[in-house]
Amino acid sequence: EAQARGLSGRAGLAADAGMLFTNAASTTPRFWMPQMRFALDLIWIAGGRVAAVTPGVTPDTYPDTFSPPQPVTAVLEVNAGWAASHGVAAGTAVQWPVD
Repeated sequence: EAQARGLSGRAGLAADAGMLFTNAASTTPRFWMPQMRFALDLIWIAGGRVAAVTPGVTPDTYPDTFSPPQPVTAVLEVNAGWAASHGVAAGTAVQWPVD
């Protein structure tokens, strides 16, 4: 239930914060924006690299859903524009946990 709710209903997200969703196996998840109050970048992660970025997903896209172009093991939700401003794109190496 908490994963399905994600960031819905929150007023915002700190500038360098995000919400990471992980899976033990690769899946093709679907994300949507019910009750969202701010836009997000969805960073799709597979094999320790960014598989793709879906930038600037706005609350008014609900009930549309967004999925990665391939199965992934993680999805990172961050404020819209964060990925571009930090040079995150397909192929970027990803490592966690971050200290």
